[in-house]
Amino acid sequence: MNWKLVSHLMTTVFIKLIGTSLLLFYFSQIFHKASNVTSKPNVPAKQKDCPIRWVPFDGKCYYFSAAENTWDESQQDCARSNSHLAVINNNAELMFILNRTQNANYFLGLTHSSVNKQWTWLDNTKFDLKQFQIFHMKHSDCALVGFKGFTSQSCSVSSRWICEENE
Repeated sequence: MNWKLVSHLMTTVFIKLIGTSLLLFYFSQIFHKASNVTSKPNVPAKQKDCPIRWVPFDGKCYYFSAAENTWDESQQDCARSNSHLAVINNNAELMFILNRTQNANYFLGLTHSSVNKQWTWLDNTKFDLKQFQIFHMKHSDCALVGFKGFTSQSCSVSSRWICEENE
């Protein structure tokens, strides 16, 4: 008996079984319609059915990018998904974002104006300094959350980003 041939045959069968099992297990996620973000009928309103790679939290869906873009390109990418760069409105949302961004830096929807020397969210609300502190470097006009908490960098430098669905 040719044991080398039997070994190759067994390996091939094993790999095909694993592949088929994974396909069956993840089938619904792979072929899920990403464009429809709707609430499930028998689930409380705060639970969302989010598209693949989007994370539900407190009635909204969030996207944590793996790619990197400038701040403007990131905002444009969010807009294509009917969303905007994340705006942190409360402590629960702050903790959710901090827990998900410990391994990389991500752009937020928060920019610094050199004219009036203030941080402002995309929704035009003024940044509350009591919410969190930003390590602000000179000539850095966009806020990041990640490795070292909250920092700033130039909006023209590429980074990951967080999208938050539009309400």
